[in-house]
Amino acid sequence: MRLSYRLLAEFMFLVSMLQLALCLYEAVSHSTRGRRVIDILLFIALLLVTSCVSALSVHEAQRSFFSSSVFLLASVLVAFRAILVIRQTYRANRETLSPSSIKQALDNLNAGVLFADETGRAVLANYMIGRLAGTLMGRFPQTLDELEKALAEPRRSSGVERLQASPELYRFPDGRVWHFHTAALSDDALPGFTQTTAQDVTELYEANMSLERENAALQEAIQKMRKMMDRIADRIREQESLNLKMRIHNDIGTSLITLSEMARSGINDDLGKQLETLRFAVGCFSHDRTGVPAAFEDVYRQASEMGISLQLDGYIPQNEMAEQLIASAVSVCVTNCFRHAKGKTVYVKISERRGVCTAEMTNDGEAPKGPVTEGDGLSSLRKRVEQVGGEMQISHSPRFLLILSLSLSLST
Repeated sequence: MRLSYRLLAEFMFLVSMLQLALCLYEAVSHSTRGRRVIDILLFIALLLVTSCVSALSVHEAQRSFFSSSVFLLASVLVAFRAILVIRQTYRANRETLSPSSIKQALDNLNAGVLFADETGRAVLANYMIGRLAGTLMGRFPQTLDELEKALAEPRRSSGVERLQASPELYRFPDGRVWHFHTAALSDDALPGFTQTTAQDVTELYEANMSLERENAALQEAIQKMRKMMDRIADRIREQESLNLKMRIHNDIGTSLITLSEMARSGINDDLGKQLETLRFAVGCFSHDRTGVPAAFEDVYRQASEMGISLQLDGYIPQNEMAEQLIASAVSVCVTNCFRHAKGKTVYVKISERRGVCTAEMTNDGEAPKGPVTEGDGLSSLRKRVEQVGGEMQISHSPRFLLILSLSLSLST
């Protein structure tokens, strides 16, 4: 039973298409020129034979001149060879490095890459850089200069926004942020060649922006906290002043009543004590504050309320006047550390030598930018110290330092 020429013609047409696919695959995979020529000639011959067989299916009288089995065997051999060559070529392309495989690898990158020669002409670019350039310029860049000009001033119609110049960051219409960078290749075999890359840094950029917003909010909160602490310190001083005034008012009233009773009864055993109380009270309401006590317990409480740690090195002198002056100096240093130096700790070192007590006070806050201007607290303290024959020194470099030198023979 002979094979129908019509079916044979259809089978040979399918084999011709397979051979055509082989020719196209070899052209894309950059096979050798000799193999491509052979496969093209074989495709043409197969196409001609297929045409002849197709014509024989129409002319019944000419069937005896051709053998259908020969055509079938030849077609099977050609199909088998095409499949074998395609398989070998595919395997060779996977195992060997070729311009096509390099281009394919570049196109698979999530980053954009463009290589330019010494004249600035683009010699190799991947799909991603082409897509980004298409958004920027509306076309594929032919030279590096074209791309750099488009990046320097993005078109308004492109929807690309330049976020910052260094590093060069751009937000594209899809919301992604890209970092463009151009660098010269260091290979001696490629003098003058440059590589331009585009990296998707959206997540990193958004994280940095979020961090900056959080830092700004934190700085604002810190400023508000500092203002609040300043108000708290003012309230503490106001409360202390109010308590002092109330105590002095009570002392004055008690002393006046006692003095009135003494004058009426003629008994003056306690006269000196009551007069001293009145002198102290008058001094509190005048500019002469030398008699105001400032016990270390109150200074510790003041420091604690302001969040300041007070570190004492040495022993508090037994002389009451020296103790009061040093406590007053520490109180001033605590306030200045909180309000001006923004510190957390005040250090006090007390030493005694040859009847002279020396108190050195500093803090861990910011050093003064210049010589210290004495405000009400320091100027009042200096006046009190000098009134009793003591000395007071202030240093601003390398950090704030207050030194008191007091004689332990001070009268209480």
